[in-house]
Amino acid sequence: MIDMIVILVIAVFVLLGVKSTIKHFKGEGACCGGGGGS
Repeated sequence: MIDMIVILVIAVFVLLGVKSTIKHFKGEGACCGGGGGS
């Protein structure tokens, strides 16, 4: 049971990382001139 929880947590972090990476490469991210904060 604990293994499943650990796998789910890791999967969530991976999905969040992939989403931000895709935004970054499309130029929509907050870094690299994407126009995020300002």
